[in-house]
Amino acid sequence: VSLGTPPNDRRINEITITNNVSDWQTAYKPHVKYVGNMHGDEVRGRGLLLKLAYYLVGMSAQEDVKQLLDSTVFHLVPTINPDGFAIATKGCIGTSGRYTSGGKDMNRDFPTHWFQGTTQSMEKETELVIKYADAVPAVLSINFHDGALVANYPWDSDPDVPTGVYSASPDDDLFVHLAETYSTNHAYMSKGVNQCAHDDFEDGITNGNEWYQVFHGMQDWNYYFKDCFELTVELGCCKYPYDAETTYTDVWADNFRSIFAYTQLAQYGIRG
Repeated sequence: VSLGTPPNDRRINEITITNNVSDWQTAYKPHVKYVGNMHGDEVRGRGLLLKLAYYLVGMSAQEDVKQLLDSTVFHLVPTINPDGFAIATKGCIGTSGRYTSGGKDMNRDFPTHWFQGTTQSMEKETELVIKYADAVPAVLSINFHDGALVANYPWDSDPDVPTGVYSASPDDDLFVHLAETYSTNHAYMSKGVNQCAHDDFEDGITNGNEWYQVFHGMQDWNYYFKDCFELTVELGCCKYPYDAETTYTDVWADNFRSIFAYTQLAQYGIRG
């Protein structure tokens, strides 16, 4: 399925995977949404989601995978910034490709509840993601990034709280649980200390505003406007590793237990 085409005619493609239903839109199952490569030079999420799709399809008869597919609808978008990825250069810092073809940071481009009543122009990629979210009733989501190793949760911003200070959302306890579920099932994210030279995250999780403020981010937008509980998961210190193909294999090994444990949490809550 295509979400649409950004200015340079590279499609944003989505993969929907589930079991025993001819129409996922009427399936009586929770939906989870995983997206990657919002910043075109941060590539681990792209590789991870392609490997996840391959695994879910190839191992669909395996009992634990079958149970997930019987009870969940997966929506995977390996890259939401294909134009940025197309020009991305390999390296840990100073890489190109972060921005859209229009020169904007997608994670500073979404509507925010803090400044309602104001208007802003959005990139075509952002508009396509918003339209897609309107059609996909996800209850849980992850936006995969690179540059650190941590599970980040709302609020990412708060005009009344300085950057570097904790800003709790109304569902803070639940978000902490979601983030800890991801980090503790990861191969080593929960160790927290000295994972990347500049970071020190207790238990491998952080409140976004306490780390640094991001206004107009997708995480807070999904939570406030779409009732979708989203984490921003940073998958590694180096943005675009020189040995990317090998790195994708390692990232899968490090993260697949986290993804499956996190997905299981979509089964909790009220339906109907």
